[in-house]
Amino acid sequence: ASPSASPSASPSTSPSASPSESPSSTPSSSPTESPAPTDCYDQLTPKLTGQYGSNISLPSDDELIVITSQNGTHVGVELRQVVVNTPTGAVMFSFKYRNDTIYTCESNFNVEFDTDFDFVAKCFDNYAEVRVYVSFNGDLDPESCDPCESPSEEDEDTVEFVFELPCKSECDYSSSPSTSPSASPTDSTAPSASPSASP
Repeated sequence: ASPSASPSASPSTSPSASPSESPSSTPSSSPTESPAPTDCYDQLTPKLTGQYGSNISLPSDDELIVITSQNGTHVGVELRQVVVNTPTGAVMFSFKYRNDTIYTCESNFNVEFDTDFDFVAKCFDNYAEVRVYVSFNGDLDPESCDPCESPSEEDEDTVEFVFELPCKSECDYSSSPSTSPSASPTDSTAPSASPSASP
C-alpha cells in the first residue's frame, strides 16, 4: 500500500497543555535532611572527669546532666536529681559553674528525686566545667556547711561529680544538602511555544 498523497491540511494548533515529561514548576520547598554524623552526638555528651568522696555509682550521664544548647561561648545545662531515690530525697543537691568570669554555687536542700535545674555556663577554651555535689547525711547543717566544697576521700555521706562539657559541636556537615534548593529547572526541557512549521 502507498502512503497518502498529501499530509493533513494543517498541524495541530498547539502542543498538549502539560506534557508528561515537563519538570515540576517549582522545586521542592526544602531538601531532605540527612542525620548528623554519629560522632557529632558523641561530642554532645558531658564527660565525667572526676568523682570525690562517696563511691556511689554514677547514674546514666543522660539522666543526671544534659546539654540543652551550645553557641561556642556558653552552654545550656539541665541537671536532674537522680542520685538519691528515697522518700526524703537528697539532703543537699548543689552545683558550681562559671557564670561569665566568676564561679557560681547554687545550693539546694531536701531535693526530691527527679527534680531538675537549668542554667547557662560560660565556656573557657571551648569547654565548660560543672561540679555537682550530693549529700545523703541527714545531720547536715545548711547554715554551717559549704555546699560547694569538695568532700574528703573518707567522706561517705557526700559525693562530688566533675563534668566537662563541650561548648560547640565540631561536626562535619560537608555531605549535608545545600541550605536551599536549586533556583529553577532550565528552559531547555520546556516544550516549544508553537508546533513545527511542517509535519
